[in-house]
Amino acid sequence: MQHVHCCNGGVRSRILVDGTSLWFPAIHGAVRVDTKSIVPPPLPPTIVVEQLHHGDRWYGAQDAISIDSPQRDIELRFTGLSFREPRGISFRYRLEGYDTEWHEAGTRRSAFYTNLPPGNFQFRVEARTGGLLSEFTTGGNPMLAQMSFELVPRWFERRSMRIAGIILLLVLAAIAPLVIRQRYHHRGLQLEAQVRERTRELRDANEKQIRANMALQDSNLRLAEQVEERLAAERALQTSNTDLLALNHKLEDAQNQLIQSEKLASIGQLAAGVAHEINNPIAYVGSNLRTLQRYAAQLLAAMEALTAELTRGSNAETYAELKQIRAHFDVDALAADLPELVDESREGIERVAKIVRDLRDFSRIDRDNAWVVADVHRGLESTLNIVASELKFKARIVKNFGELPPIKCLPSELNQVFMNVLMNAGQAIKERGVITVDTGRSADKIWVSISDDGEGIPADVLPRIFDPFYTTKPVGSGTGLGLSISYGIVLKHGGTIEAASVLGEGTSMRVELPIEQPA
Repeated sequence: MQHVHCCNGGVRSRILVDGTSLWFPAIHGAVRVDTKSIVPPPLPPTIVVEQLHHGDRWYGAQDAISIDSPQRDIELRFTGLSFREPRGISFRYRLEGYDTEWHEAGTRRSAFYTNLPPGNFQFRVEARTGGLLSEFTTGGNPMLAQMSFELVPRWFERRSMRIAGIILLLVLAAIAPLVIRQRYHHRGLQLEAQVRERTRELRDANEKQIRANMALQDSNLRLAEQVEERLAAERALQTSNTDLLALNHKLEDAQNQLIQSEKLASIGQLAAGVAHEINNPIAYVGSNLRTLQRYAAQLLAAMEALTAELTRGSNAETYAELKQIRAHFDVDALAADLPELVDESREGIERVAKIVRDLRDFSRIDRDNAWVVADVHRGLESTLNIVASELKFKARIVKNFGELPPIKCLPSELNQVFMNVLMNAGQAIKERGVITVDTGRSADKIWVSISDDGEGIPADVLPRIFDPFYTTKPVGSGTGLGLSISYGIVLKHGGTIEAASVLGEGTSMRVELPIEQPA
């Protein structure tokens, strides 16, 4: 360090102050001292642990604190006093008996502990000022910077109880094998007694069974003789039954064919009669509507010509009367509405006529079982029109028709097949769905596929759907003959009908028919 010698030459010395510096006269010149660089040594703050908070109770630093409670969450509050840096005090704390190291608290003046174990604890606090370069101290009075308290153990946490529990476990561990061994011995004696009793019962039962078997053998010999006699009689009866069953099957086949023929004939006759009765009035109503349309057009043309002629003439009074008549009868509105009304009436008549044609095509009677060359698409269209009222609120019909040649068939019977399959598809749909009709050609055959997205048919039921009188519908909702009759009709045409179904996704029926029938 450099030493500076000052001399005032016998004159009174002077010190100058300019705010942040001090100036002193010296031998070699003036000396300046920067007052900002002079830092007094830091004074340790005074630390006081003020209170301990547990539950709803506060304890002071001078209280003898002993807490007997299952709830062991506490809060400790402390403070520090420094006149030089009252806001720059940093704290750290440690709970001796629980913490293994100090906890930095910064300027926070409280500490929290939860779920402490039982025991004696001493809470200590240290503080510092002057930043990181200074050290933590307890201040002037270390006794004020700490607080002791006790957490009383519960009865099962006391050492005596733990020792007693260990002793009890050791005693139980020593006694348990003896008790178990005694129980096993007693159980063994019981089992031996039960075995002896069961053996005696089985011996008695065996003796009874032997006697019963001997009696049964005698009875069996007698029964065998009787059975042999009855078998001979049954064989003779079975021969007769076989002949009767064969005859019965022939009668049933004939009866089914007769029922089907009568049913088709009745439907055909009824439909033909209805179609004939409806066609006659439709014909003359349509003719009258066409005539009425022509007359109305002529009358309106005459009215327009008369109006034009009077407009060119000089008879103003007649023209005014004609104009008044036109306004009274609203001739202009009649001229606009009348053609439209007549067109709508003619359209309605044509729709009724189409329905009659479809009904006639659907139910046509094939006289003398005559096979004719027919258009399958025409039969499908007429059948769809017939069942439209049944299906329009349940399903949307999608038609994917391919190119089909006419085939030799019985059209009315094929229409009945299509109707049965379409009605079944509609009944399988609980809410509104889609029925798809596809057609196509495969070599010398044509095929028709009708699919729905209804409930589907269980796998165990699918092989039986073509059996006569088999139905899954409620009693009174079906006879079980629809698909059986359809199967017979397709077989009669030399074709096949197959069903494919996925439960919950829908069912598809595919009909294949030969284009030509064998001679």
